[in-house]
Amino acid sequence: STTQVEAVEFKGEFTQGHFIIGKTNPGTKILIDNKRVKVSKDGYFAFGITKNRKLDIVINEANKTIVKKILNNKIIFFMNKIIFLITFFSLFTIGAKAQAPSTLSHSYFDLGYERVFYSGDLGGNLEDANGFNLELSAAPTEHFFLLAEFHHASPDTVVGSGSLDTQDLRLGLGANILLGGVADIYLQAGTRYIEIPSVGSWDRLDDWGFYLEPGLRFDIIPSWEIYVSADYTRIDERNLWGAEVGSVFKFTDMLGVELSGRFEDDRSTLGIGGRLQW
Repeated sequence: STTQVEAVEFKGEFTQGHFIIGKTNPGTKILIDNKRVKVSKDGYFAFGITKNRKLDIVINEANKTIVKKILNNKIIFFMNKIIFLITFFSLFTIGAKAQAPSTLSHSYFDLGYERVFYSGDLGGNLEDANGFNLELSAAPTEHFFLLAEFHHASPDTVVGSGSLDTQDLRLGLGANILLGGVADIYLQAGTRYIEIPSVGSWDRLDDWGFYLEPGLRFDIIPSWEIYVSADYTRIDERNLWGAEVGSVFKFTDMLGVELSGRFEDDRSTLGIGGRLQW
């Protein structure tokens, strides 16, 4: 006799470039992105995920619809590198003696210009855009800080139907630990609002969600700081992953210039701006 399964089963990771094997009941009709796939007499079926896949995979089994999120290999690779750097610098600085007073403050104001490069579903419909960012962080105590961050861009559509406004707002609370006077590990979490109008195959995103971001700041020398971070956002039933790396060159204890790069599934952002810290 043939074993009956209560729900379709999958073996494999839903990641770009991977191969998936599914198991269902024999004779069941399976559609992958509205295309029928062959099911063996034992109920097995298989399909692949292209290395540049961005959209969710929609699987129809009988009268049930299953939606699987696709993980971006580049983001996973970059986040693993960030986790490695955080761990490495943490171990390196534990027990280290500070050579100079730390300049790693969580009380600062950033204002900058951004160039946004769209990819995936957005990249086929939006031109690269200019934007700006504002970020205010305040530390009421030594190990806790409050954060407000805003990004805005107005990309033109490829089809020439005019520009669209995109917004990204974060309101968070963070905790940090200073290691050896030269490294600062932090974890922040809070609410996030994203607005990206519907364009092409991209469904409109206009909702609030929550985010979680671990990161590391490190003084190469007292006047030169580098930072890395990774973040996860859950919003409108979507899982969003991102990573950021940047550097701050401090001319004085209060003034500096910041260079940054942020990488997400559907866009990459390069930025330059000024920092006022206290």
